[in-house]
Amino acid sequence: MTKLFKRSILIFITTFILTFAMFFFRVSMSHAGYDVATANNNHTGFYLGAGTGFDIPAGPDEDGYGLGIGWTLKLGYQFIRYLAIEGGYHQSLGSFNQQNNTPSGTQSWQGLWTFIEIPFIELKPIIPLSLRNNLYFILGIANAGFELATSNLPSNVTISSFGTGYDFGMGFEGYITNHISLGGELIYHNFTNNKFNASGGLNGSATTPYNLNMSFTSLNFSFLYHF
Repeated sequence: MTKLFKRSILIFITTFILTFAMFFFRVSMSHAGYDVATANNNHTGFYLGAGTGFDIPAGPDEDGYGLGIGWTLKLGYQFIRYLAIEGGYHQSLGSFNQQNNTPSGTQSWQGLWTFIEIPFIELKPIIPLSLRNNLYFILGIANAGFELATSNLPSNVTISSFGTGYDFGMGFEGYITNHISLGGELIYHNFTNNKFNASGGLNGSATTPYNLNMSFTSLNFSFLYHF
C-alpha cells in the first residue's frame, strides 16, 4: 500500500467520522421522545462497550500489510461529565504480502497478520456538546503484539512480536436513551516491539532482539451501555 493511498484513506476516514458525528448530533437533537433523567444528567458511573471497524497499518515496518478488520471490548468509568477512564481489548485481522531479498534470491511472504492490544488503558477528556452528545479525546498506553502466519513455505511459519506503546485520537458519542449511546472513534496507535520470534518451518524456533515500529490508524464504531 503506497503512502499516497494511505493518506487518501486517512483523509476519507476523517471526513467520514465527522459526517458520522454530525448525523448523530442531528438525530439525537431531533429525537422528541428522549428526555435525559435528572439523576443521569452527568452520565457518571460504569459503562460497557463493544465496537468494530477498520485498522490501517501506516508505519515504516508495515509495507505489505493490508487493511484490517478490528473489534474492541471495553469497560469504563466516567468520574464526572468531563472525564472518563477505560480499559479493554482490541484485535484486528488483515492480509499480508511482502517480498524480501535473501542470499538465495527473492522470497515472498504471504498470509495473515493479527494485531492485538491487551490491555489498553485510556483517559477520555470529554467536551459535552449537549445533554445528548459528547466530543471526547483519547490518550492511552497499551501492551501490544502481532503475528504473521505465512502460507508459501514448506511448513507454515508464525512470526510474532510484542511490545508497549501509546495511542491517541478523538471520538463522538450520542445518547439515544438514558443508558445507551452510539459513537465513532479515530485512533492512532504506535508501538515499539523489542522481541521478534519466528517458529515453525524448517528452522525450528528463534527469538531475537528487534526494534520493530508498528503504527496503525483505527476507525471504530461503538455501542456503549451506561449503568
